[in-house]
Amino acid sequence: MKEKGFIAAIGLMSVIALPLSFKFLDNMAFADDSQTAVLTDGVPVESEAEETALSENLSVQGSTESSTSEVIDNKQLIWHMMLNTVDYYDQASGKFFYSISDLNDIYEVSFNTDLNSSEAYSSISKVEINNISEALTSADIDETIAAEKTNTYESSLFSDGENYYNIDGMARSYTIDKDAAIKREYSVAEPDEERYSVNDEGVPCYGYRSDCTNAYFAKSCIFPQEIAFGYLTDFDLWEIKGEETYLNRDCYVVSGTTSDEYGQKIGVNDFEFYVDKSTGALLKYNGYDADGQLCDFLTATEISFDNINEISTPDLVEFVQK
Repeated sequence: MKEKGFIAAIGLMSVIALPLSFKFLDNMAFADDSQTAVLTDGVPVESEAEETALSENLSVQGSTESSTSEVIDNKQLIWHMMLNTVDYYDQASGKFFYSISDLNDIYEVSFNTDLNSSEAYSSISKVEINNISEALTSADIDETIAAEKTNTYESSLFSDGENYYNIDGMARSYTIDKDAAIKREYSVAEPDEERYSVNDEGVPCYGYRSDCTNAYFAKSCIFPQEIAFGYLTDFDLWEIKGEETYLNRDCYVVSGTTSDEYGQKIGVNDFEFYVDKSTGALLKYNGYDADGQLCDFLTATEISFDNINEISTPDLVEFVQK
């Protein structure tokens, strides 16, 4: 069954129980241990409502009266789309590489998800790469990384539309979480202005939608609501630098500075995002420390929002169920 209510926000986990080794994925999301998250859940919504989510939820309406208001509106649009990415596509597949705080710890994530059927497959593996800085600036990053990577850890999560299969590729074992899949109709869009507040004790509170991608390892890319809250909630700390094409997708280029508290916690001072204009997906992220050195990154090397591969049940014949 789906959980509701308040969740302490140091490493927010999804509504299923995942191995402790998966928790590193959540370090990118939060400013400090005192924050509180609200996991929103509710009644089914109609598809027409999903299609008009932008017009209904933007708290700052478009204006041509001044360039200042246009900038605010564009920032609101980007923030909104990153908080509600799942309203802008039905299926997604791709691959990305990322690290958090230590460029020696690099992970590769592949994913395939159909939001309407709740079927999904995502996998993560830790890879060893000799010169990540060189690889990130290579003309063909995927080929460069593939040529020298060595997997040292591998796990995956499969949703058959109802149940989750947590698969440990190194231990050759798996567990099943019954009825854990998140249906799209239960990932309800709340108005943006109701998803962030500060309580009477001065603690920031964030409203998180249920992750109906069912591709837990891919959420930083295709449902980056935690990242949007952590980096973009204060509009004064970032700006829209322009637009670029990346992976044949039109993207907003965003750059900014983290808040003092958040930056100290995650070790990032400045950042740059490439945000897909059609979906709000985060296709590229670079985080820099106080010395201007790259310390975090997320780089998608493949992305598609249509014509995804068939999501088939993994072959678990040689795996042991726990």
